[in-house]
Amino acid sequence: MKQLVCALFASTALGLSATAADARCSYITERTLFFAAGSIDCLPIAEGCGPYEDILDSVAELWREAGGGTLYVTGHSDTFASAEESMTLSGGRASRVRDQLVARGIDPDWIATAAIGEANLARPTSDGVIEDLNNRVTVEFSDSARRWRQLRNDTYRREAEAAIAAGVEPPPRPIC
Repeated sequence: MKQLVCALFASTALGLSATAADARCSYITERTLFFAAGSIDCLPIAEGCGPYEDILDSVAELWREAGGGTLYVTGHSDTFASAEESMTLSGGRASRVRDQLVARGIDPDWIATAAIGEANLARPTSDGVIEDLNNRVTVEFSDSARRWRQLRNDTYRREAEAAIAAGVEPPPRPIC
């Protein structure tokens, strides 16, 4: 199901075919949220191939499992607006995600936010271009990405074992 949602999101929201959607999964991780162009409103389907609320819940759960640590919340923007407007927009996105993480029980003292506007584009474009992959917020732990992946895989393993024990089909392994 998650694969289908990922492909449908990529094909409809990003204008890609299902094959192109699979190729774009290198951009799609549990710790990235996409936003509507020119807005601080998160898209209903996030990079993790599911609703952004689920992604935020997952980040909070993994943070607790890791025993805390600094979360770096970085807002990004496409090149459609001016550089100054993009910086303001990316800051608003980072603040929105920070507030949502705090609402999930993460101590605000452990969340560092940054706005980088048009810097570090996921998909490079010329000025004045709306690009959905660039309208995002990334959330990273202070420890290595390896530890993040390990926690994500451990969480999946527990969910799969619980499903098997309950006699139901386990959830699909995250593809993104």
